[in-house]
Amino acid sequence: MTENIDAKDAQERLYELIDRVEKGEIFYITENQKIIAKLQGATNSRPKFGELEPSFVDIDTDLVDEPDEELNRAFYNTQD
Repeated sequence: MTENIDAKDAQERLYELIDRVEKGEIFYITENQKIIAKLQGATNSRPKFGELEPSFVDIDTDLVDEPDEELNRAFYNTQD
């Protein structure tokens, strides 16, 4: 269950909200009817090996290993 709750009300009921979050509820804390924070339970589990997508998908890795000669000349102030 998700519920919006005013920041002042959340402050007064913090321990109650924590108990409810531990049971799986999520709260959006609002101020002037704008969401300013999300209160939800923390996950203690780490992803298992192979669960995450590699971050280098669709990157041409052939370009990664090749030095950029123009950049090297500019950085090291060398001349050919």
